[in-house]
Amino acid sequence: MVNTLVIANQKGGVGKTTTAVNLAASLCAMKRSVLLVDLDPQANATTGSGLKKCDQSQGSASALMGTGGQAIFKTELGYDLMPSGPELISAESFLRGGGDQERALLNYLSNTKDDYDYIIIDCPPSLNLLTLNGLRAAQDLLVPMQCEYFALEGLAGLTCSVEVASEFRYRNKVVAPNTLFITISQSGETADTMAALELAKSKGATILGICNVVGSSISRITDAGSYTHAGPEIGVASTKAFTAQVTVLTLMAASLARKKGKLNESKFRNLLSSMEAIPNKVQLVLDKTEKIKKIAEIIANYKKKNFKVIVISSAMSGVTNELIKKSFEISDSFSESEHDVLVSSGEQVACSLIAGRLIHEGYESRSWLSWQIPILTKGKYKNSRINQINKGNIIEYLKKGGIPVVTGFQGINDENRITTIGRGGSDASAIMLAKFFKAERCIIYTDVEGVYTTDPNKLKNAKKIKVISYEEMLEMASLGAKVMQPVSIQDARLNRINIEVKSSFSKKPGTLITKRSNIVNNKIVTGISSTQNDSKVSLIGVRDKPGVAAAIFKPLSKNLINVDMVVQNISANGKETDLTFTIKTDDLNKTKKIIQQNKIINYRKLLFEKKVSKISVIGVGMITTPGVTFRMFQSLADKKINIKVISTSEIKISVLIDKKNTKKALIALHKEFKLD
Repeated sequence: MVNTLVIANQKGGVGKTTTAVNLAASLCAMKRSVLLVDLDPQANATTGSGLKKCDQSQGSASALMGTGGQAIFKTELGYDLMPSGPELISAESFLRGGGDQERALLNYLSNTKDDYDYIIIDCPPSLNLLTLNGLRAAQDLLVPMQCEYFALEGLAGLTCSVEVASEFRYRNKVVAPNTLFITISQSGETADTMAALELAKSKGATILGICNVVGSSISRITDAGSYTHAGPEIGVASTKAFTAQVTVLTLMAASLARKKGKLNESKFRNLLSSMEAIPNKVQLVLDKTEKIKKIAEIIANYKKKNFKVIVISSAMSGVTNELIKKSFEISDSFSESEHDVLVSSGEQVACSLIAGRLIHEGYESRSWLSWQIPILTKGKYKNSRINQINKGNIIEYLKKGGIPVVTGFQGINDENRITTIGRGGSDASAIMLAKFFKAERCIIYTDVEGVYTTDPNKLKNAKKIKVISYEEMLEMASLGAKVMQPVSIQDARLNRINIEVKSSFSKKPGTLITKRSNIVNNKIVTGISSTQNDSKVSLIGVRDKPGVAAAIFKPLSKNLINVDMVVQNISANGKETDLTFTIKTDDLNKTKKIIQQNKIINYRKLLFEKKVSKISVIGVGMITTPGVTFRMFQSLADKKINIKVISTSEIKISVLIDKKNTKKALIALHKEFKLD
């Protein structure tokens, strides 16, 4: 389906045409078919694309008036253009006399929409019939805003004006002696700019320079200034130069606003932090696009090997968190059912992008939303489970050679409402589809090459594990390993589905997660995990009698607070004991409130400790190997690391330590159990 974008603003000089031409050229460079429609009688998009202005017998005028002349032309830049010219003004007069005056462009484009991926419409700087035709024909609207001096007025409350140097120097401009004259030049050598600068200086203005080239003429003759450090200039109107200049102006405005008391310190710091984050956010967008292309390439390679492939999409990095953030901005008690509708959209976007890229590469593909299959779920919103998958439609599509791309993380319940499967639910979706379709493989592609002996971000000596059992992986996932969610591992274990975890950006083998009997392993310990979002809660002087522990933990359970490690001291006098347990730090305030309001229990003191970390050694080899506990405790003792709480299972030993000792503990244990 064609994407039609109109670029409009009632003010000229805001970058409409520059945006339209550059966007068309960029999309064309990305192998997209593009039509640029010039609806501005000034015809800057036409001349900027290398074509001559045309009369009413051709171009956009012909399309609007139905004269039958050629409306669309090829450009050397690769995209098609519907050119304009001064006589387009007559088209507006023509349209006023017609019955369908706002739909003329839409009617014309309806015959060409299948020829393009994108149609971009550049409107005139006014809200006239030409602009209304552009708005009616488009799905999306982009309004460029002039930003050169708005920050100075909006933030600092300063009266500003913007002048073009080549015009300023030839006018008898009044410049007051106390005027601040900001001169902007990428090269620092522009003749008109230097002449305007000298004129303002002669009238007593203070001159501030913004330029890119260190030691340039402008930098030498100004009173003060700032270098943009934007790098070498590739084009006369380079995007990076403009962006760097606007950034400097915004920083100046923020600084002046703070000095004038228009911006308090907190807002000033927030503004700086937001600006500092922009490059990373831009890079994230670029990375996401490249990831989609890479994923499509991986899928295509499986298809070339004659595999029948079902793709399960996950939301792009950070999207779900942003959506949840928006829900909190709307309401602090946002509806759970609407929450699931909202956050499920991230997977739907990714699903469409992957399918679209596969189609672009020449493969038969389409997106399948959960309700189109359907994928049926049971349970509560935010945390439902897949109960049934109706396979018929997908099977028929596979027989035709298609590549179905299915939204992960979601399904529909008995009321035909979207429900989500919990964080990491796309993995769970993949595993359940593998079960219902009896898939030969279930491959989870992530940003890492597999499962490691410990977090490689915390310990550079961490090694990739070739094969790991369901039980070990379940323990590692529940204890902090973020490669996969515990519910996904549990589903795979119950359904005996082998999982391979691989990187989207590496051809190296990943990690196979399988049943214990498939593994030949001489390692006692397979991996070491650590968490740093735990807090310790201690109730001192609790009555030592039956039912007290249940009375403590029942209200916590009702409030969905997960309790992990639990230790109770032996009562010395048969009357009082101490009870210690761990929870997630996010639940600490809620836990404190629940315990303090609990009238059933009595205690002398309630203690909390935030700065703790849980370290766990995991391995099925521990079952048949004595002395593992001693080796772990001795290794920590040798490094003077005190143990606060201990918890064990058949294949796991966990201890609670001070958070500051986390890395030291990981290094010691990794070495002790020969995982380096």
